[in-house]
Amino acid sequence: PYWVMQTLLAGEGSMLTIKNVSLPKATFVKFKPQHVDFLEISDPRAVLEYTLRSYSCLSVGDHICVPYNDKNYYLEVKELQPADAASIIETDCNVDFEAPVGYVEPQRTMPDAAAGGAAGGAGLPIPAPQSGRAAPPEPEPEPAFTAFGGSGAR
Repeated sequence: PYWVMQTLLAGEGSMLTIKNVSLPKATFVKFKPQHVDFLEISDPRAVLEYTLRSYSCLSVGDHICVPYNDKNYYLEVKELQPADAASIIETDCNVDFEAPVGYVEPQRTMPDAAAGGAAGGAGLPIPAPQSGRAAPPEPEPEPAFTAFGGSGAR
């Protein structure tokens, strides 16, 4: 197949020497997505399981194309146990993902103790100062829609 030729860096008509080897079964694989769009996949583990059905083995440094929703996502094999090349046929192996290429960790803001004022930084809203005038009355809420609120006959 064309993807095998790409992996081997072989052109059409190239001579290849093929050797049969026995590989151990994989117990752990770590992938690194090549773009942050991979994070948009709702269930990456299921998508990956489906894609890996067409592979018999993996080796460190391999790039795997994962087609999903008319887009191609590429994953690099970063770590593989028990060896740098392993069989993935009829095996249960643990899978982990590194942060995608170009991913920036979101900044976490710590709540400022001074912003809490009298509330002591507990995150409670501080009530607005009251004036001597009465607040205008709030309008009554509209009745909520009730589906199948009527009765039926049989």
